[in-house]
Amino acid sequence: MSAISARVGLGVRANLRRVRQRAVLEAEDTIEIGDLVIEPSQLRVQVAGAAVHLRLKEFQLLLALAREPGRLMTRQKLAQEVWGYDHLASSRTIDVHIRRLRQAVEDTSAFDYIQTVHGAGYRFEAHPKAGA
Repeated sequence: MSAISARVGLGVRANLRRVRQRAVLEAEDTIEIGDLVIEPSQLRVQVAGAAVHLRLKEFQLLLALAREPGRLMTRQKLAQEVWGYDHLASSRTIDVHIRRLRQAVEDTSAFDYIQTVHGAGYRFEAHPKAGA
């Protein structure tokens, strides 16, 4: 691959990323589950009435999971939806973002939302915490 075609490929991928990010801003209605409220058009998340500050990728990951509650989302599917990757070199990127997302959303919530399905991916459902 020549240097020119490599740069063109990078430019195309960057433009696709921007389009996906704009699509998040123009996304569907508010999602409410448990004590979590996601407002895609405002890039806003609240847990038990308190604002939660997320990075854009964390927000996109939460939105990808919350759009399909109860459904198994493979790491590959999440990588494709959030990062636009067709092939994921390492699942660590997703695992790190999931960890941050859990800390931001679940630490102050009466619910656990993101369940790990070992060897497969993640599932989004509101499960009351023990003793809550």
